[in-house]
Amino acid sequence: MHVRSTSSTTISEDDHKVLQKFRNKMDNIQYNTCLEYNEWIPDMTLIMGKYRHCYNDKKIPKKFFADNNMDPGEVPDELQGLTNIEEMLIAQVFMVMSVYRLRGGQNGYKGNVINFLHDVREFTRHLPRNPSSLDVLVVRRKLANDISGFRDFIIHRKKIAKALYWLKANNPYYEDIIIDDEILKSLPQNGSIINQIHQIKSDQIIDEMDDISNKNKNGHDEGNAITRSFVPAIPSM
Repeated sequence: MHVRSTSSTTISEDDHKVLQKFRNKMDNIQYNTCLEYNEWIPDMTLIMGKYRHCYNDKKIPKKFFADNNMDPGEVPDELQGLTNIEEMLIAQVFMVMSVYRLRGGQNGYKGNVINFLHDVREFTRHLPRNPSSLDVLVVRRKLANDISGFRDFIIHRKKIAKALYWLKANNPYYEDIIIDDEILKSLPQNGSIINQIHQIKSDQIIDEMDDISNKNKNGHDEGNAITRSFVPAIPSM
């Protein structure tokens, strides 16, 4: 791994060398696999091919074995790199509802997203979901700037299609799903779906959440940022 030099206004040459030294050490860490415990640990000492703890542990089945339903296996290429929104589009059931607060422009992120438990009653059979049905609520100011560039809501149609076809062919819980070509074709090739998601436009709600955030702020200027933060409750729509 190589770290490019940056301007002296952001990092000194000495700091750059320290950073590069750290990167090199991280890259040189050797990992060993314990087949007994199905674990991958850095610089692990093996005894007869087993990690010391595993060698002394006589319990059966082992914690991370398939026999104990604790081995997820390898993640297929088709399911790697999916964003939260892309995962929600192909999910059969929602366990939580996510609430995003947007403010400012498109220069940065801070804070968190709060998730509310849902009463799960049924599984969806037609996938992908229509973006307008996602259990996501966006809270924004009435006169907010264009938020189409908010990267958490950018999706890729091809990734969603590959994931669904793989799940239908390989996951028994997805074998009976119906892939909705009409909805699939309506998704952007590489674009935002934020305008299709439920939104609340309220300066008052944003101001109240800003007041809560400011109590914990250490005097740093947030600048023109997009903020995702906790909210006390789901506002009525």
